Amino acid sequence: MEIFDEIAYNYYKQSNENRLFVVIRLRKAPEGGDFMSLISGNVEGRIKITDIMKRDIPVIHAYDSIKKAIKMFYDHKLDTLPVVNDDGSMTGILTTRRIYRALYEGLKLDDLFTDYIIHEAVYNTTDLTYDEQTLVTRVNKSKVPNVLVLEPCGKVAGIAGNREYLSTAMDVISKSNTLMESILQAIQEGIVTVDTRGNIVHANVAAENMFGIRYKEIKGKHISGIFY
Repeated sequence: MEIFDEIAYNYYKQSNENRLFVVIRLRKAPEGGDFMSLISGNVEGRIKITDIMKRDIPVIHAYDSIKKAIKMFYDHKLDTLPVVNDDGSMTGILTTRRIYRALYEGLKLDDLFTDYIIHEAVYNTTDLTYDEQTLVTRVNKSKVPNVLVLEPCGKVAGIAGNREYLSTAMDVISKSNTLMESILQAIQEGIVTVDTRGNIVHANVAAENMFGIRYKEIKGKHISGIFY
């Protein structure tokens, strides 16, 4: 995704030497005026689902009882359980909603839940990776709270729920923002970024020193009133 519409380079004379002063105009306005949130999505890196998922997930069989399923849901604080056959390959999933439905429809605790298994379940595989943008999108838009992760052979490797996705997304965003801010502040050239209307959304330390300004004081002001 291109986020820069225009980059203007100028030379500013400081202490008998020419220093580069860069003005970056964004292609789109940053949400909430937050420049770092806009550019952080362009930090390279892939997040493996195997680093997100929760491992050692309990499994259940189609010949187990509703009572056993309820106990497993309670003990492991899950709302989804993988149903596997005798060789460990997943054949479907069982959810707490399906158990509620079974009890509502008159089944007893010792009855089997076979008819309430979801056989066409959504799942991911262990080779799935995310970039930062798709990870955050998954957190914001997914309607499935927990998704099982399968090995290529079909056996259960783990489960990735909203809690795991949210925790990972917050960690990635925090790290990428810190990294990008560190890079911009370490650059010796003055860099000022403006939005589509020319209002200042970011300035690094070098730009502050060049012009004797402070970013907090000029944030949101039009660049023509500060530098031209």
